[in-house]
Amino acid sequence: MLVALLFWALSAIGKGGLIASFSAADGGLGVTAGEGLGKGMAYLWKLLTIEVLVGLPTLLAGGILAIVAIAFTIGTLGLGLLCIWPLFILLIPVAIALSLYTLLTEVAVVVGDLGVFEAFGRAWSFLKAHWAPLIVMALILLLGGGIVAWLVIAPFLGAALPVIGSLVFGYDFGPALLGTVILALLYLPIALLLSGILQTFVTGAWTLTYRRLTGELRGVLAAA
Repeated sequence: MLVALLFWALSAIGKGGLIASFSAADGGLGVTAGEGLGKGMAYLWKLLTIEVLVGLPTLLAGGILAIVAIAFTIGTLGLGLLCIWPLFILLIPVAIALSLYTLLTEVAVVVGDLGVFEAFGRAWSFLKAHWAPLIVMALILLLGGGIVAWLVIAPFLGAALPVIGSLVFGYDFGPALLGTVILALLYLPIALLLSGILQTFVTGAWTLTYRRLTGELRGVLAAA
């Protein structure tokens, strides 16, 4: 749990630094890695608070839903699962929308230097005002990011070939498992690097989207 909390904090620092760096660069300002890290540290507690305020109710609701689904499935001898699975499919876009709302709230905190609850309100207003281009952007990033993510994961499936070969052809499982572990560990740093690049791209894309659309909104209001 301590390691998980450490990586959670590091993730928040990295995300805050990325948002601040993209925002500064988009505004024509130079930014160094150290400055980005400092910005991430400055917004650490706000970003963690946002994730807790969204994550805890989501986790609680998901746990309750899972318990009810399991009880219903057992009570109906498994037939209830046929009625429940469409609900879980419908929850997928809800989860995506909630994830996007959380990210936009974090972007609003850093870009606008807002308080946590003010950022929640700003992100909600932003979603309502620009829902159409945001849906298009989300679909593009989900499709492109999904393809890249599968390409990143694919070598891990290749690393499992020795174990699969052992199960299929019956040769010694021990060396096959060792080979799979070694291959996976060798590829792990590359996978982490590629995943970091993908996350950087996605965070930057949403930061620039937020800046562009809020800039257009300010222009419209000023013209009016």
